[in-house]
Order: sequence, then C-alpha cells, then structure tokens
Amino acid sequence: MTQTRTITEAHASDLPSAPATLSPAPRAPASQTPPSGTPALQEPAGKTPPGKTPPGKTPPGHAPAGQAAAPKPAPPGYSRAALVLILVASFMVVLDFSIVNVALPSIQRELGFAASAAQWVVTGYAITFGGLLILGGRAADLFGRRRMFVTGLIAFSAASLAGGLAQDPVLLVASRAVQGMGAALVAPAALSLITTGFPEGPKRTRALGLYGATASVGFVAGQVLGGFLVEFTSWRAVFLVNVPVGLAAVLLTRRLLGRGREQRQPRRLDVSGALLITLAVASVVFAVSEGAAAGWLGIVLSPRVPNRCPRRTRSPGGCRTST
Repeated sequence: MTQTRTITEAHASDLPSAPATLSPAPRAPASQTPPSGTPALQEPAGKTPPGKTPPGKTPPGHAPAGQAAAPKPAPPGYSRAALVLILVASFMVVLDFSIVNVALPSIQRELGFAASAAQWVVTGYAITFGGLLILGGRAADLFGRRRMFVTGLIAFSAASLAGGLAQDPVLLVASRAVQGMGAALVAPAALSLITTGFPEGPKRTRALGLYGATASVGFVAGQVLGGFLVEFTSWRAVFLVNVPVGLAAVLLTRRLLGRGREQRQPRRLDVSGALLITLAVASVVFAVSEGAAAGWLGIVLSPRVPNRCPRRTRSPGGCRTST
C-alpha cells in the first residue's frame, strides 16, 4: 500500500504543472469572415440596420419592380383671373386694327388729312406691328415675358393717349406707329405667358383656344365698337378708350402673373434686321398707296422732255399757239 502510493506520487511529479489561469481565446476582427463551421451572428428580429431597406419594401424614390416611375406633379398654372388679364390685353391690341376704320372720315375732316394720307392712320399701326413682331418675341425670350408684357402695355397706353389728344396729322400717325410697337411686344409675350403659365394638357389647350377666339372677335368687334364711340362721343374716344384698360392691366400684372422666372440667355437682339424689315414693308406700302397719284412707272421710264416752247409763247398752262 505504501509502495503503490510512492510510485503514484513519483509519476505525478513528472507531469507538467497546469497554468493557474486560462487566457481567453483571441477574437477574429469584425471585418474578417468567421471560419467555416462557425454559426454567423444574426440581427435581432424586428430591427433593421441603418442604411438598409427592410425586405418587402421599396426604397424611397424608386418604383416597385415591374412598375413605371410615377410622374412628377405638374406645377400650378395661372389662375382664371390671370388668363382673363392676358386675353383682355390681346383683345385690345387686335381691336385697334379695325376700330379706327370707322373714325377715318371724322379724323380726315377735323385734322385736314388729304384723301391719300388718311389711310396712314391705319397703315402706320399695321406696319410697325407686323414688322417688329419677331423682334418683340425675341425680346420676351431674352428679357422676360412678364417684363415685355408690361413694357408693351405702357407704350401702347401712352401712344393711345397721345393719339387721342393729337391736333396734327403727323403726330397722330406717329402715335399710331408707337402703338404698333407696343402691340408688337404685348402679342408675343401674351402668347408665351399662356404656353408657359399653364400645364400641358386640357388647361393649356383651353387657354390657347380662348386666345385664338379672342383675336378673331377683336377684328369684328372693332367695327361695332368704333361706330358706337364715333356716333355718341367723338373719334378721339377710339384712342382714349385704351388708356384706362391698359393702365389697369399694368397694375394687375404683378399681382396676377407674379414675378418673371425665365432664364435669360446672353444674346443680343437683331434690332438692325427688324428695322430693315419694317422700313422695307413701309416702302412697299407707300409705293402701293401713292402709285395711283404719282404714277407707277412714269418717273422711272419716262425721260424728262425739255420744254421747247418759245419763251414769248410759254404760259403756266403749257405752250400757247400764236395766231
């Protein structure tokens, strides 16, 4: 018994001694993939890591699979009052084409217009309006539709006031030319305000239809309204009636149409080209209107024949035959 215990203690002394404390096993870095066979850590149920989209839901700003992206809502357009303002301004500039025709006899009689010169009251407006129409549209694109709309209304109203107070034929024709310049700014700016101020669809289509109908009615209504004003007031009323309408439109533009938000382009206007077109059209109209009085080809083709009458027989009416 004593021998067995001694042998056991002798063998136990040969065994290596166990460490006093066990050191913990080293952990793998978070970025490293755990070795095979080790179960991966799972997130607690019901929680989603930040930056990830829960399963079964669509990330914000993306359409679900198999569906098209929803269109962005259209920006709100102008109100009905703004559309009425634009249509009234368009009606006014078109009305002046025909409203003066009825007043021409009264204008000719009071201001002493010649029979061939009275038509320039109408023609002066039409030439500047048509000749500067392209320039007015370009100016609206460069400097802002709303700004050119207001500028045209101011010029048109001031010229109407000058025409209504004119006491001279030259001043009346000049005021009509300035009226045409203002109308050349108002008309394209009004159309551009409609196309940009109303969203594409039924609203814009309806607004454009009303714009076309207003222009058509303006030509016809000018004859009726002009006759009424000349009959019960005076020919000056066909010009002065534009002044309160134009000033009211200027005051309401800022409230109804807001501030212009157009992007301006760093380009210049072709003023010289517009003036050349206007002068060319004016020259053609002048030639057509004065051709009957001055002769169409007499000045160009007929040579100047000297007067061969003797000095003693010459008279203011021609040659005088001696008896």
